[in-house]
This record gives sequence, C-alpha cells and structure tokens, in this order.
Amino acid sequence: MKFFQQPYPYYYFRTNLFRLAATAFVIIFVFLLAFKPFIVNPAEQRVSYWLICAIHALVPAMVFSIYFFVADGLLSETAKDRWSLGTEIAHLCILFFLFGIGSFLVRDIIYTNPDNWSWYYLTEEVKNTFLGGTLISLLLILLNFYRLYSHAQQDAIKISKQLHPSISNAVHAISITTNVKSDDFELDLASFLFARASGNYVEVYSKAGMRVTKQLKRLTLAQLEAQLSSHVLRTHRSFLVNPDHIVHVSGNAQGYELSFSGTDLKAPVSRGSITAFNAAMA
Repeated sequence: MKFFQQPYPYYYFRTNLFRLAATAFVIIFVFLLAFKPFIVNPAEQRVSYWLICAIHALVPAMVFSIYFFVADGLLSETAKDRWSLGTEIAHLCILFFLFGIGSFLVRDIIYTNPDNWSWYYLTEEVKNTFLGGTLISLLLILLNFYRLYSHAQQDAIKISKQLHPSISNAVHAISITTNVKSDDFELDLASFLFARASGNYVEVYSKAGMRVTKQLKRLTLAQLEAQLSSHVLRTHRSFLVNPDHIVHVSGNAQGYELSFSGTDLKAPVSRGSITAFNAAMA
C-alpha cells in the first residue's frame, strides 16, 4: 500500500491532452499492428487490418481526451498535488472499462459477425482492453516512475549534503501588509519556516522555541512573496519556504520534499520549480 501511495505526477491538464491523446493513439496502433495480440477472423472483417488497428486506437484516444477534459475541470488543485501511483492506476482502470465499451460499440463498423451486440462480445472487448492496457500502461508507468524518482533522489542527496542551515542576522523582522488592516503583522525571518496558500488565506508556519506555530492571514501567496522579496523561495504554486531552515531534501516522482528544523512538517518542490530551486541552493 505504501508503494501505491507514493507521489506521481499529474499530467492531465487540458493544455496537455491533445499531445497525450496523440501519444496514446500511436502506442496502441503500433502495439496492435505489430503484435496482433487478440484472435481476429479475417472472414468477418469489413475493412483492412490497418484500418481496424486505427479505429481501435482512435476510440481510446477520444475517450481518454473526453474523460480527462472533464476530470481536470472537476479535480481540485489539492487533489492534483496529491496524485499518486495508486490514483493513476485507479483512473486507468476506469478508462480501460470505458475503452472496452467504446470498442464494443464500433464492432459493427469493423466486423460482419451477427453477434456483434451480444453480451459475449461486450465482455470480450472489456477483457481484451484490460489485458492489453495493463500490459502497456503499467510498464510505462513503472518505468516513468523509477526514472523520475531516481533522478530526483540523486539530485536531492547532492543538495542535502551541501545544506548549511543558518539564520541571517541582517534582517530580523519584516512588516507584512495583509488585505485586512487589523491583520497586518511582523514576520520574524529567524523563526519563519514556510507559508502555504489556503483558499483566500495564507498559513504562515514559524518555529517558536521547541514548537511550531501557525498563523492564518488574509492575503495571497503572491502578495506575501512580493513583500518578502529575496528572503524566500517559491517552490510550488502553493508554497513559499525559508531556505535557512531547510535541513534535508528528499526526492520523489513529483519533485522534492523539504524537511525543516524542529518539525515533521514538509513542503514540496514541484517539478517545474526544481531548476530554480537547484540554482538557489547551489
């Protein structure tokens, strides 16, 4: 269970769907054409095997696009950030079932068999889709996971060895202006760990002696970042961190995970922020 709970990148933003669907079409088409994984009776074919492969690849590509176009709009940013191997596989299982139904619905276009609309062929299409889809997708997912994980972990180890947590005495506190005058506050950089966006608020975590405190302030993370200027790092769309308090960096398939002194709380470094983070920590 811990293996399936490991972070995995969420790729299915609407801006990526055409490219992903096209990639899926090519992979499925080549797989069907090259291996002919399932028994087909040539006497029942209305069209050439090339066209059959193209249709069986086009249906999943279209279903994939529609499914994740809807899912991307419904999923919260938190759900996308918490995407895991198990979540990826669960959604693919749903897709395999839909792919099978789609392949069943186009049988009359491809085959002359009078039993095209039988329960037997419905279960056959769903079963075949699961068999072929599992073989291809699990292999690709696991290879991609280990590729991302190993690269991130190697880089994280190098950064961790270079860490020298220290508190600068140049600036002790900064006056932070919020969207509500009475909510303005002084942020002590010597104790500030990180900040996390939470709806219309920002959670500010600081270390007070042996414990960590959390303040909830009405402002955006961008507003806080602008006021803190060069004293913090933006590691994720929802996180600002104080690099002086980072004591360990670990890698995963989504990027890095940061540990801070005196607390078990973590902050992520997204894949899109890795290059900037590496440069800042060099």
